[in-house]
Amino acid sequence: MRTFITYVGFAALLSISSFLPAQQKTDTPLPKGMQRNEVEGIENFIQVSDRVFSGGEPTTVGLEKLKQLGITTILSVDGLEPDRETAGKLDMKYVHIPMGYDGIEPSQLQDFATLMANYQGKLFVHCHHGKHRGPAAVAACLLLSKDLAKAQALQYMRSAGTGKDYTGLWNSIEHLDASAYEPQDFSKLLSQVRAKDMAQWMAELDRSWEIIQASQKNVDAKISPAQLVVIAEAFKESARYAQTAPDNPYGDQEHTQRMIQWLKEGEQKSLNIHQQLQAGAHEKARDLLKSLAQQCVDCHTEYRN
Repeated sequence: MRTFITYVGFAALLSISSFLPAQQKTDTPLPKGMQRNEVEGIENFIQVSDRVFSGGEPTTVGLEKLKQLGITTILSVDGLEPDRETAGKLDMKYVHIPMGYDGIEPSQLQDFATLMANYQGKLFVHCHHGKHRGPAAVAACLLLSKDLAKAQALQYMRSAGTGKDYTGLWNSIEHLDASAYEPQDFSKLLSQVRAKDMAQWMAELDRSWEIIQASQKNVDAKISPAQLVVIAEAFKESARYAQTAPDNPYGDQEHTQRMIQWLKEGEQKSLNIHQQLQAGAHEKARDLLKSLAQQCVDCHTEYRN
C-alpha cells in the first residue's frame, strides 16, 4: 500500500489543552456594490463585482446556473480536481489553482495575476464551501487587478464567513503587494492540472504540529488556534481526497473505507474536544485528545509501507 502520512509527531497531541474554534459567524455587511444571492447548486453565492462572483463548489445544476448567469471562466482553489468535463460542455473554462488553509503562496498569487489580466467574460471563484480559501483568492485577485481596496477586500472576507483563526489567509491579503506580480502565459494556466493529494494535506498537518510541539517547550505557552484550524481541515480534506482517489491507492475498497472512516472520526473528535472545552469539561477534553492521538498513531501504522 502507498504511504499517505508523513507525520511522525502525533505524540504532541497528548499535551494539548487548547481547543478548536467554532465556525466563524459574521454580521459584517458586504462592501457597497456587492450582493449575496440564492443560487441553486451553489453555497454562499456572492456577486463581488460586475464580472467576479464567489461561492462554494458548484453541483451540475450549479454549473448550469453559472452558465445562465453568463460565467465563462471558473477558478477553483479547492484541492480536488474540478469537473472540467461538464463545464466544457457548457462552454466554460476551468482554471485550477489548489490552495491550502495556511496562506496563499507567491506562485499562486502569480497565477492569479495572470488570470485577472487575461480572462474574458465573467469569472466565478470557488473552494469547497465558499467561506475561507475562495474569498481569500477573490480578495487577492481583485487586489492584484486593482479593482478593490484592501479595506474592502478584508470586509468582503469577513462577510463571506472567513474564520478569524485562518490567519495564514488573512495575512496573505493584509500583506499583499500587487506590484510584485506581473501577468504570465495564460495558455499554460488553462492547461495545467494540479491537485492537492493526501500527502500534501498531511504535510500541512505536519507543519502545524511541529509549530505546536515547539510551543509546548514553554509550559506556559498557549496552543495556537490557527494551527489547530489547519489540522482539522487536513483531516477533512484528506478524507475527501481518499473518497475520490482512483484505483483504490490505499488498498482494497474495504481497507480504503476504513481509512476514510478514521479520518472522519479524527475531524469529529476535534469538534467534540472543542465542545467539551467550551463547556468547561477539561478532563473529558484531555481524554478525547489522548484518544485522537492514539487513533492517529494506529492509522499511521496500518497505512504506511
